[in-house]
Amino acid sequence: MAKGKADSEAAKRTSSVAPRLPAGRHGLPREFVVQNQRERIMTALVDTVAERGYNATTVAHITRAASVSRRTFYEHFADKEACFLAAYEMVAGRGFAALDTETLCRRATVSRAHFDRCFADLEDCFLTLHGEALDQLCGRIEAACEGRNTWHDRIWAAGVATMRHLQEDHTRARFLLVAPNGAGPGAVSRRDRIVQRIADILDGGRDEVEGGRPVSRCTAEIAAGAVYSTIVAKTEAGSIESGEEFLPELVYLATMPYLGSEAAEDELAVQPLR
Repeated sequence: MAKGKADSEAAKRTSSVAPRLPAGRHGLPREFVVQNQRERIMTALVDTVAERGYNATTVAHITRAASVSRRTFYEHFADKEACFLAAYEMVAGRGFAALDTETLCRRATVSRAHFDRCFADLEDCFLTLHGEALDQLCGRIEAACEGRNTWHDRIWAAGVATMRHLQEDHTRARFLLVAPNGAGPGAVSRRDRIVQRIADILDGGRDEVEGGRPVSRCTAEIAAGAVYSTIVAKTEAGSIESGEEFLPELVYLATMPYLGSEAAEDELAVQPLR
């Protein structure tokens, strides 16, 4: 969409953001003013991301749509990502399946009409936010693997990048890996996308197999599924912080079909996160 049209569409939706407080002295409690500002910023972010996409959205777009200053934005949020995480925290906190549209609108302090202008339905809302969060994780993995010349190094780089990403924000971790449960077929396809990305990295192990033993793509997909399921279980149990303990086990699980059990056992002694 052209920039002028995008700005026009965003301006049309500004009326559904929490109303701007009158300038000057208004006698309202400080707590009310702060909450009003925060709600307007988060609502403006959802609006702008729905229109432009996460990467194209800037803090300037958000502050303009929310009618707040840049200084006010940074009084509430450290950066755009922190604002984005807060916007979907209500979903990740309980799990997507536990919400309905009315509950989501009430927690986000937006009207149902505003929600319907941004998203086709609840699943579309989830997929929009989840897709942006997933892109952030995949981008971090790609950056970590860049310049790694060996399959072994790429596996460790991807594992460390993933673990650090999840450990930095538990809400984000649950949103990425736990919230999709029960969120519909679109969310299942997102889960499959993560598994296939893991499999892409593992599949390079075919070149590491000694003696020319044939290994199919299916081997990588099975190993990737096992790795993914383990990470999801750890996240759901709230034990993702122990990543330095179980990441070597995940690497062992991922490399064993290619290197053999004895050679893969060397990975168990590695402590990459310490």
